[in-house]
Amino acid sequence: MKISVEAILAGNYNPKQLAKFRDGRCNAPEEKIEEALTGNYREDMLYTLESAYETYKFFMQQKEQCDLQDTASPGSNDSGRTRA
Repeated sequence: MKISVEAILAGNYNPKQLAKFRDGRCNAPEEKIEEALTGNYREDMLYTLESAYETYKFFMQQKEQCDLQDTASPGSNDSGRTRA
């Protein structure tokens, strides 16, 4: 997903090219993906997509920092909580 969102935000609206980014676990035929990616890429919707994607990236970065902090904390268990 990440690559196709970045491609769309970079201005690539070609459904054939975008469909190639689909996850390998996706069972839908490439033609069905192309059909879903065919549309009107309105400026307001692209802005919304970009905003949502930036928020997603921020939260993923925060999660990674928390995960690193949890693994670096002495006395942490698998749930990430420290024992008293």
